[in-house]
Amino acid sequence: MVVDNTTITIYNRYTMNEEKILKKLEGHDKQFDIVIKKLEQHDQKFAQHDKQFDIVIGKLVEHDAKIDTLATKDDLSALREEMISGQDAMMTVLKRLDEERVYAHERLNKVVEKVEEHTKDIRQIKAQLKMA
Repeated sequence: MVVDNTTITIYNRYTMNEEKILKKLEGHDKQFDIVIKKLEQHDQKFAQHDKQFDIVIGKLVEHDAKIDTLATKDDLSALREEMISGQDAMMTVLKRLDEERVYAHERLNKVVEKVEEHTKDIRQIKAQLKMA
């Protein structure tokens, strides 16, 4: 094979281009290394965020469980109505007892008056019979 100047020039250009390409590829490799390091840093941050999300999700589940045990407005309204109904029934009983007390007091006063009247009559009868 005959090597002339043109072939050497082409070979030299090819070799120089190859060196340039290799240098560029090495530059890209360095850039990829930087990008990979950044991605690894992001992965670490994502892992931290995942831990924080786990904590938040745990609290959310805990709050959901607590919310399930709380009374609703309807529950409280029903309880209020039940209490008012019970208090109304108690007031009816108390009113009846008060009326009975007033009636019993009046009846007792009448009995006391009768006893006093009878005691007075007994004294008069004893006086007439000379028993006292």
